[in-house]
Formats: sequence, structure tokens, C-alpha cells
Amino acid sequence: MPASKRRKSSDPKGGEQKCCSSMKKRSSGTKNEAKKKPNGDRSRKGERSKCCGADDKSNRRRNSIRQKNKGKPKHSRKTKEDSRSAEEAKEKEKEKEKKKEKDADKKKEKDKDKDKDKEKKKSRRKKNGISRMHPPSPSPANEPPKPPPLQPQEKLRFDNDKKLAMGLKFTVKDMEVTVLKLLGSGGFGDVYLVEDQKQSRYAMKTEYDRVGSASRMKMEVKAYDKINKAKKANAGCGSRLLSFFGSGAVENLKFFLMSLVGPSVEDLIVKYEICYGTALRLSIECFDGIVDLHNCGFVHRDIKPENYSIGLNEERRKVYLVDLGMVVRVIDDKEKGPLTSKYDFIGTQLYAPRTSHLGNVQTRRDDLESWLYSCVDIFAPNKLPWSREHDRHKILELKEEFFRNPPKDALSQMPSQFEDILKKIDSIGIHEKPDYKALHELLEQAAKDEEIDFDEPFEWEMGEAKKNGFGGDKKKPEDEPDCENTQMSVLMQQPNNDAAAKAIAL
Repeated sequence: MPASKRRKSSDPKGGEQKCCSSMKKRSSGTKNEAKKKPNGDRSRKGERSKCCGADDKSNRRRNSIRQKNKGKPKHSRKTKEDSRSAEEAKEKEKEKEKKKEKDADKKKEKDKDKDKDKEKKKSRRKKNGISRMHPPSPSPANEPPKPPPLQPQEKLRFDNDKKLAMGLKFTVKDMEVTVLKLLGSGGFGDVYLVEDQKQSRYAMKTEYDRVGSASRMKMEVKAYDKINKAKKANAGCGSRLLSFFGSGAVENLKFFLMSLVGPSVEDLIVKYEICYGTALRLSIECFDGIVDLHNCGFVHRDIKPENYSIGLNEERRKVYLVDLGMVVRVIDDKEKGPLTSKYDFIGTQLYAPRTSHLGNVQTRRDDLESWLYSCVDIFAPNKLPWSREHDRHKILELKEEFFRNPPKDALSQMPSQFEDILKKIDSIGIHEKPDYKALHELLEQAAKDEEIDFDEPFEWEMGEAKKNGFGGDKKKPEDEPDCENTQMSVLMQQPNNDAAAKAIAL
């Protein structure tokens, strides 16, 4: 700006004073010093504004603009990206509005359909003479009978033999059962016939005053509970295992309800002279029961004819595996479980596997070994080489010899396929899963060779015991040790028959 056009400030004394800009060079020093002091220019600008008239309109205008722009971003210009995002937001809003309109249209259509349905229902009611406020009361003949309310649990009552008194009531889940009769007793408890409010009958197993390791019911209840869950998940699973209906405890008595079954296989083969086909059918049914139990994840550890029972009524030709008081879980890997058992011996000496004599943990292979001994005893009673022996070590030696040199007098009365079955069972590893399919195919082949009819009635369905038949008389030695865990069973007739029920207990 030329010096001639610069504004001059008047001196208060009347004299003229040069503009402060003309004195800039004198006061500021050299250019280098000005560069070192960055705030120097600002101070000089301030001095210049003061001396050049700070109250003029331009300064006021600047100050007003600064006050207006306080708090606003320095760069207020819109970029291309901002404009694009704004357009996208507008498009999204339009789409939302379209969706809302569509939803509103759908709701209107639904409301219209509902109104039409209501009008149709009203017209039907008018035709039938039905009032909406007063629906017709159901006739008492069509109403299902309501069960009586559950009564509080009674205190335990016993008879002179220290058994539960007849007529005593127990509550299990939403069901109340009444004790009708004692079916049998064993070393670990009693089994009673009970009936619920709908006159359905069950078997109630009890265990009195047993705690800790002395109690076997805890594991049995767990096993049946898991079996029930497997049955619900898969209809074909556990078809030869009993159903479980709940458990409970009153004072020192533990109990649970299970399906009612007929007499044990042991009772039947002792009382009746069975034919060759019946022996083979029983062997196959017993094998299927073991497979069902293994598939549910348990090893029985006490397989024998006493622990199999015949079904009732429609299932009278089916055999059930019972008495799960000694079961243990299946061990697939040797690293997951111990090799030796905490018990010296488990099972019944006549049918126990070699593993039990050695004091080792039993696996699935051992159940099949006990089943094989049971089959020999069904086909050829009292033909097991150790049937008269009592010394446990001597029995173990005879069982090992049985697999090395199978006895011909026993196997000669059985299908030839049992020789292959014996070899297959002996070759199974400790924790190996047996080849159930191959074993079952051998049994089916034996049934085909003998032309077995699985629908043919059993001998006990005929009514009278046969004097002369297959297999000879099966008699228990008087001094043979019984297993502590004895299975009780009952043979019930058809529910429509008024004849008294026949109870058969071991």
C-alpha cells in the first residue's frame, strides 16, 4: 500500500504524527530477528489495528463474523463423499418407507381375512343355535373320570415277617400305587406286586436299610433312567429291557417301579422239558437282550438264565434282561478305566467269566462269555464241566480248558454254529467292541437250518409240563451257591381273566 494513501493518526497536541507502519523497521529490528519471533508480527498487527482506528466499521464487521463462526468447523465445504452418503441415506429412508407400506398392506389383508373367518363362525353359530357367551356344557358321560387327589405318604408298616404290609400306599411322581402282594425276596431286597389308581399293575423293587456301597439300587435306578431316555430317543432301542416308572424313598426304604414280567427262564427250563427249537429261540432272545444293554452303555456282569424273564400277554414270546443291580458303564478305552476290580469276585460261579475269577474289570466280552455258558446249560443241562465244582481256582482252570478244547458231549447237543461263536467270543479283546452282527448271523443261520418258527407257542403256553422231552432233567445241585442278587418275577394272566394271578418266585 503506498505511503500517500495510508491513514494518519492525529496527535492530541495538534501536531501530526507519522503512521506506525513507517516506524516498523526501526522498532522491529532486522528481518532475521523478526523471523525468530513468530509472535512479533501478530503484536505489530495489533498495534497497527489500534493505531489505524480499531473502531472503524471494517474491524467491527470482522469481530461479528468471528463471533458467528465460533464452534463451527474451519472447513465447512461439502465434499463429494458427503454428498454421496447423503444420497444413500435418502434412498434407505425411501426403502424403509416402502417396506412399511407393504407391511401395512399385509396387515390389512390379514385383518380382512380374520374378519371374514369371524363372520363365518358367527353364521355357523347362528345356524346351530350356539351362543358365544354360553358354550354347551359337556355331558358327564363324555367326560373322562378324574383321578382322585394324591394322599400324603403313609408311614411304613410291616407284617410279622418284616415285609411291607398289604394295602400300603406309595406315591411315585404323579401316581399312587398300592401294595397287593409279595412276589419274592432276595439278598438285596424284595419285589412286590403293586397297582395304581387306573388298575395298571407294576413290579416294585425295594431295598431296606442299605447305605453307601452296600446299596445296589442307586446304580440300577441310574441305568433304568438312561435306558428310558434311550427308548424315547429311538423307538427300537432297548426293546428287551424293562421300562422304568420312577423311584422314591420313605424313611430307610428305597423303591422303584418297573414293568411287570413273567417267570424267569431258569424257572421255566426247570419245570418244563423244552424242545431243541425252544432252546435256540431262548438263546437268540437272551443274546438280543445283551446287545440292547450294551448299546445303552452298560455291562451287566451277572448274565445267567435266572436274570432273564418272559414277557406277558402280547409279549409272551419275548425275553427280557432284568436285574441291573450290578451293572457298570461300558469302557471303550483301557486308559479311561482301571484294569483290576475292587471286588475279588462278581457274579455266579457257574456262569461267571474268567475275568471275574482273575479279579479284573468286566467288559462287554465277559457278558457274552457268560451268555455262552448259559446257552450250554439251556441246551445240555448240567453238562458244563465245572457244574459240580466248588473251588474257584479249579473252576477257572476248567473254563480256560473249555475254550482250548471245547467239550464234545455238550456242544454235540447244540447247533454246529456255536463252535464258531465260541472262537469269536474268545478272540475279542478286553476293550474291543464285539461284532454283534457276525454273531447274530450265525444264530440266524442255525435257526434257518433247523427251520425254527418264532411264532410257535412255547411249552409253558400249552399248560402242562412234559415228562419226556429234549435235554433231560435240569436239577440244581443242593450245595450249589446261589447268587446274592436273585431276580423275582411273576406270571400274570390276561387282565380280562378273573382267575387268580400265579406268582412264581425264586
